[in-house]
Amino acid sequence: MTLQKIVQQATDDGDDVIIVCDEDHLFTKSYSRECLIRHIVQGHQLDTRILCGGIDDFDTAIPLTQDKFWVRAFKSCSFIVLYQSVFDRILKEPLSNDSTIESLYREITSNKLVMFPFITKREVSIKFNSKRLYPSHEEISFRLAKISQIAESSD
Repeated sequence: MTLQKIVQQATDDGDDVIIVCDEDHLFTKSYSRECLIRHIVQGHQLDTRILCGGIDDFDTAIPLTQDKFWVRAFKSCSFIVLYQSVFDRILKEPLSNDSTIESLYREITSNKLVMFPFITKREVSIKFNSKRLYPSHEEISFRLAKISQIAESSD
């Protein structure tokens, strides 16, 4: 519901994009202002609705370019760019107390891009009873790099 309030404010202000980040996110060495702006502009040109700076896990990923992947679903993004084209969908989506942000993003659009290498990660990994809930940043990066290598070799 907080996201809907943020999006409503952005709509009222006539914003084209909004960036939402968690307080525990950190920029990686891959981050630069120019890189972020390039990804945002290219994402707009590709009709992206959601652009992730880094994710803790993903379902299906398809390499689009050397530094961008389409993803079907993702888990726990601490830095996200939402484009105006998805604002109305977020505002109209019925939410309940058991709704998760991941399910909202999965349901409202299939146009989700992930930047690669990641420009952001969480300050600390999410743990529950001493077990990590999600793969590490390095494990996710390895999986995406492997997908990219397979796609390049099949060309």
